[in-house]
Amino acid sequence: MSKKYVSLNRANLNTDYLHTNSTTHQFLFGALAELVDNSRDAEANNLRIYTDRNTSFRGNYILNFLDDGTGMSPAETADIIRFGKSFKRSSDKNYIGQYGNGLKSGSMRIGNDLLIFTKKDNQGTILLISETFLRSERIDEIVVPIPTFDCRTKQPIFEIEDEVLAREKHYQELQILFKYSPFKNFDSLVSQFDKIEKSGTLVMIYNLKYRLRDEQTELDFETNKEDILIRDQEVEFDRISQFEHQSFRAYLSILYYNPRMKIYIQNKKVHTKLLERELYMPRLLKYSSSKFKNRAKQEKEAAEMELTKAKNELREAASAVADYTSRYENNQPPDYYIVRTKLRRNKENAERDVAQKEKLLQKRIREVKEPKELQLIFGVNIHNRDADGLFIYNSSQHLCCECSLRK
Repeated sequence: MSKKYVSLNRANLNTDYLHTNSTTHQFLFGALAELVDNSRDAEANNLRIYTDRNTSFRGNYILNFLDDGTGMSPAETADIIRFGKSFKRSSDKNYIGQYGNGLKSGSMRIGNDLLIFTKKDNQGTILLISETFLRSERIDEIVVPIPTFDCRTKQPIFEIEDEVLAREKHYQELQILFKYSPFKNFDSLVSQFDKIEKSGTLVMIYNLKYRLRDEQTELDFETNKEDILIRDQEVEFDRISQFEHQSFRAYLSILYYNPRMKIYIQNKKVHTKLLERELYMPRLLKYSSSKFKNRAKQEKEAAEMELTKAKNELREAASAVADYTSRYENNQPPDYYIVRTKLRRNKENAERDVAQKEKLLQKRIREVKEPKELQLIFGVNIHNRDADGLFIYNSSQHLCCECSLRK
């Protein structure tokens, strides 16, 4: 690990993990849908998916996802680099994403570089996960610049009490962003927050990946200016009529069982299909089983164990802050403020984790009293007879049609 970036945040994983993690997605639209899911989970009313042409980067395009959801605080943004960690799994809400991995795996499946601008409570945070940066600098760990700004004044917000160290870290982060992002100066960088309304997130993916057999990107942005296509997508003989395998617009039209978010591709709204209404003579079958209740009891017990573990971690984090402060406050080592800030941040994260797991436990208790049931809707697809098969939704999101589309 280069000592040059010792003060910057890192994911404590080898850089090869970025590529390995991205290979979990075989179907390209499944990778893109991970970013759509994040906007939906953030309670966005609108999501705009669009491209900017930029010949400075491989593939000549930047793919953007801009939503008006809740946005992320600096602490929530920092959680992105904690691979496998997600507050959604501990939430009492019915989120689609649960494991804190979809944003990274989905975006890195499409391109080498991920740049995020997010705004919440007038604080704007930038995060860069860049294979280009890590490879160019020959860095083994995943070093991640995460500067934060006051969106009203565009002035930096420091997390380290030692102002000299904080400004040095902030300067390093900006220099990395100017070199490896599309924005080469401060004004153009922070002006991206102006694209976000009161709150929300802007995700940019660039240095797009090419197909193995030729020097063309896997995604086609040019054949249809109002859509995103998979270039020369080969489909099985019985799927020719299922355009969701070729067109991202068609795929998004059936992605959610109860769509509540407006989605635009290249400034044109996606018209969603409610598949239940597409069927002739639909029939509803409700199925319940004692196994559902047993599963609910198991999840309640697991939630109790998770809460106990979280409380133990909070006690340890609080003890670590108190012990370090009492030991070194009167004889401060050079990195005193950096270490203390990290310990305090760990304590804050632990407090937040306990609160989330307490809510999750209450949700699991309610589910034991009200076990879930499986709903099966049957009907004849008279609008597109070739597109028959079984459509499976979980947490409102489309998982399967004959074969899984979200591998």
